Amino acid sequence: MKYILKKFLFKRVRLFSFVIHTVLISYSLLTLLLGFFHNMVNANSLSKNLTGVEMVYGNVDKVSQGNILPIKKISKQQYFFNFTVHKVEDGENLSSIAAKYGVSEDTVKWANLDTIDQYNGRVNVGSSINIPEVDGVLYEVKKGDTLDTILTKTQGDRFRVIEINQLVYNNFQILEGQKLFIPGGRLHSPQSLLPVQNPYRKPTHVGVQILTESDKDLLNSIKFSNPLSNPDCTGYVVSRGFFPGHNGVDLSKFGGCPVRSVADGVVAYAGLGLYGEGFFIRIDHGKGINSVYFHGETLWVSTGQFVKTGQDIMYMGCTGYCTGTHLHFGIRYQGNYIDPFPYVPY
Repeated sequence: MKYILKKFLFKRVRLFSFVIHTVLISYSLLTLLLGFFHNMVNANSLSKNLTGVEMVYGNVDKVSQGNILPIKKISKQQYFFNFTVHKVEDGENLSSIAAKYGVSEDTVKWANLDTIDQYNGRVNVGSSINIPEVDGVLYEVKKGDTLDTILTKTQGDRFRVIEINQLVYNNFQILEGQKLFIPGGRLHSPQSLLPVQNPYRKPTHVGVQILTESDKDLLNSIKFSNPLSNPDCTGYVVSRGFFPGHNGVDLSKFGGCPVRSVADGVVAYAGLGLYGEGFFIRIDHGKGINSVYFHGETLWVSTGQFVKTGQDIMYMGCTGYCTGTHLHFGIRYQGNYIDPFPYVPY
């Protein structure tokens, strides 16, 4: 009797154990299937609202990318990055201040465009300057700026800029006067104002150069390209043409855009002009032919550098004698300006 009872109980335990294990395994499988189905539904919903192409390549501050997050209103005074305000003391200079905070001299200069002399790096005792935590550009948003134009000017990385400035990714709202930090970004540092060798000689005969047929053949052989062929320049207008007293053509684009070299050549000068040109570039194409580009905001090439046709060389601006953002473009032949219209397809 005792043996029979023991055997019966053993079978019940095994049966109970089998049922428990079956229930647990079934529950685990059901949970996995429900989780997988839930993720598939979410992924499908997300793909309808956000496309990778828009996020990576498009003008993401201008396009709509779905209502994933509510639009977050910001103010010019909001900062999502850290910088120190340093008061310059007697005996300090740009080099010692930069070394103290472990950043480059350029980073300190770019963060204080209105405080530090951009040509010789002179700082005034008693002035307060901004010191970013890492190397980069502290940029103040200007009228007409978009995230794309700012990245072009500063050579910044889109996703690092979005992350460090906490830009909301369904509209990337930026405001005029707002400060953005561009980690690892760069601005072209202007060359010295001192005209040691007077690198730019103002032509004495503007627009009166008489070209022979051989001169015209030579100019046509260069095969110039459009200085505003960059896609960001789409929609530019010719605001003023060539005539005696105006030694080039004015090409305008609201907010500016990258300017390109019209032909292969060597940069004869890149820096500040002496006659109201602002920051400008002159490229020597050989055989007495030069192209000039006035009123740049940011220069991306330097004197002596070789450039190729269609290479971005500067960002259009309004420096020097200027009444609005534009490129003043000109062609010089044998030291005199000529009308670029017959030779350059702008």
